[in-house]
Amino acid sequence: MNRHRLNLPPSGGGARQVLTMHPQIIGRHHRMQMLERVIQHILSHDNVWITQMGAIADEFLSRQPAHQQRIDH
Repeated sequence: MNRHRLNLPPSGGGARQVLTMHPQIIGRHHRMQMLERVIQHILSHDNVWITQMGAIADEFLSRQPAHQQRIDH
């Protein structure tokens, strides 16, 4: 597995990575093995949160001032 360094801003604001996986592509045995290796590598780092996009949106909105939380449907 290639090793890549992620340089975060000095503020420690963190970084986000979105992985989109289509079942017809990722569902092959060798690709699932590689995905497992990638996930284990990611989880070997501190302060990692693996979740769904809705939870990220909720977290973002919870950090916004009340007047900015208005969402028009």
